Parts: sequence; structure tokens; C-alpha cells
Amino acid sequence: MDDLADDQQTYQTYQLPVNQEHISALQSFTAALMNNQSDTLLKYFPYLLMVDNFSPTSVTYLSGTSSGKINLIDDLEIKKGLSYYFDVLSVEAQKKGEVQADFFLGELLPWLTHNVNLTDPDPVSLMGDEVLVNKLILYQSFIENKIVGYEDILEVAKELEVTLEDFQKAL
Repeated sequence: MDDLADDQQTYQTYQLPVNQEHISALQSFTAALMNNQSDTLLKYFPYLLMVDNFSPTSVTYLSGTSSGKINLIDDLEIKKGLSYYFDVLSVEAQKKGEVQADFFLGELLPWLTHNVNLTDPDPVSLMGDEVLVNKLILYQSFIENKIVGYEDILEVAKELEVTLEDFQKAL
């Protein structure tokens, strides 16, 4: 239960707010890029270089499954819930983060290093660049997809924590 509580804390206080801020800034940057707003481009440029990912802590769960101690829980629904959280949602969160990071490293960062002086970015030179706009739209979709996954994980973690507390009380 401690792992679930820690994960919830991380998602609520850091991962969701940071990634939502990131997506909002990228949306503002993209709109400014298409509407020739150089001040806005300069303000949000640092967000182009940001990647922040997280996947749930599974050390306790893995220890319990590898040692067989998970079988001490006789409630099949709890076992399914734990498995879904750690074996499905956690892995999915990790994969979504990898997709975002791979796109950043393979597409966005190479484009930026080839087309922008990163020590002194000139937003005027970026305005109207359709390739950058397309890359940013795709990048935003990866982050948005990751945020939805984070929200799903948070919801399941809350439900699972209540179920585990009820199970513990019944013992």
C-alpha cells in the first residue's frame, strides 16, 4: 500500500501538473509559431527541450510475486487489481514515456539542433515552419496520451488502495 500511496502522491503533486503545464506551453508555442508571435515563442521555447516521465514503483509487488507471497492473498479480485496496476498500467506508462522520449530524441531534438542556435534562439526564424509545427503536434499527442495514462493509473491506484485497506481491516 505504501507504493500505491507514493505513486499517487507523485502523480498528483508532480507528474500530472508538470506534464499538463508542458502540454499547455507547447500548445501556446505552436499557436504562436503559426500566428507569428515572436515574444510568445521566446517565452515558451524552453519547453521544447523538456521530457518528464514516470512509471509506478513495483519493487514490493515484484518481490511479492517472485517469492510467492502474493498467493497469501486469497481474494482473486485483489490479485487481479494488483496485476492490472503493476503488470499492465505501469508497463503502459513506461512505454508511453519511451514513445515520447524516442520522438523527442529521434525527431524533435535533431530538428532543433539542425535549425536553431540553442544558445541564442531566434524565434522569428521559426515562424511558419510547417515541419516544426507538424513535429510539435505529434509530440503534443504523445504527451497528451501519456497524461491520460497517468490519470488512469491514479484512478486505479486510489481504488486499489481502498480495496486493500478494506481487505486488511477484514483480516
